[in-house]
Amino acid sequence: VEVVEEGSDHLPPPDEAAADVLLRGLGVRGHYLLAVGTLEPRKNLERLVAAYARARPRLPERWPLVVVGPRGWGADVAPGEGALLAGPVDPAVLSALYRGARCLAYVPLLEGFGLPAVEAMAAGTPVVASPMPSTGAAALEVDPTDVDGMAAALVTAATDETARGELVAAGRERASSLSWRDAARRHVEVWNEAVR
Repeated sequence: VEVVEEGSDHLPPPDEAAADVLLRGLGVRGHYLLAVGTLEPRKNLERLVAAYARARPRLPERWPLVVVGPRGWGADVAPGEGALLAGPVDPAVLSALYRGARCLAYVPLLEGFGLPAVEAMAAGTPVVASPMPSTGAAALEVDPTDVDGMAAALVTAATDETARGELVAAGRERASSLSWRDAARRHVEVWNEAVR
């Protein structure tokens, strides 16, 4: 079995103006935390929102959690105080949201790769994540069933400037090692080996 990792170099340039319109429409006027993914049970948004509720009093100005992604199946996520559902967004807006976020929270129960974590790393955003192949050692890893642990990690990634600097540097390095050109080349190599 060969595993070919995905790339991180596919998002378009950020559309800051459209992202600002979206954020203002949600009532966001300053810093925010970000979560990205389809709203479905395996993405663990219910626990993430609970962790955010515990972290929120320790965040300056009670920064909101902006949740981006389409509705999936079987999960009706109640946003909760300070957690805002933005729905699906254009890739250029997503690119801008990654760049503007204090951190990305990506804590699925099950994940094959974890593309949002890599996209955020490429944008220079600290990542709080479940253990997954995409992040390597470049994210602040948490147990996705530990609400208190997630809350503490959110506060650290959003407010501890030393930790943020380390996460940004490690994340950029990890993301730079993942390109779609390399993924395509590796796919061709695997197929060529398989047909020999």
